[in-house]
This record gives sequence, structure tokens and C-alpha cells, in this order.
Amino acid sequence: MAKWLRLILSDEARADVKHILLYTETTWGPRQARVYERIIGDGLSHLTRFPNIGHRRDDLPPGYRRYFVGQHAIYYLSDDGNVSVTRVLHVSVDPVDEFS
Repeated sequence: MAKWLRLILSDEARADVKHILLYTETTWGPRQARVYERIIGDGLSHLTRFPNIGHRRDDLPPGYRRYFVGQHAIYYLSDDGNVSVTRVLHVSVDPVDEFS
């Protein structure tokens, strides 16, 4: 049975999610923002149970993985006890630019 890891969100990742939800609410309304908040939350929770599910990104600093949720990608590192989320970016954003 897989063990649950601790989820750590960077300040940037928290700001990303806040911006995503504000944009979603402004563009598509509060109901859709709640739906998307649940989608992102479920994705983050899934990573704490299955941290290797994301694809390795060799073009980013060592160890980074990407996991898609909706129209966004979660960029994270994992070790024996933690999943550390660095950014949550729209799929159209080049993460290499964000990590340089």
C-alpha cells in the first residue's frame, strides 16, 4: 500500500493557484471556480499518494516532474516524505522560462 506524503506548496505555487481561481471565477463564474478548485485539489492530493505519476522534466532542474490537472501543469519535486510543489502553470506557459 502506498504511503501518503506531506504536501508542501511554495509561495509561488500558492499565488499561481490563487490567480488561476480568480481568473476562472472572473471569466466563467463562481461555480466553475469551485469545480476547478476541486480539480486542482484532487490533483495535488493524488501526488501525495502517487508521487512518481508525473513525467520527469529533464529540461528543468534535477528531479522535477510535471503532472497535468485540467488546463494546468503542476511542477514538483518528491522525496521520501514530501511532495514539494514549486509552480502551477497553464499548459501554454514554457516552464523553462519560469525556472531560469
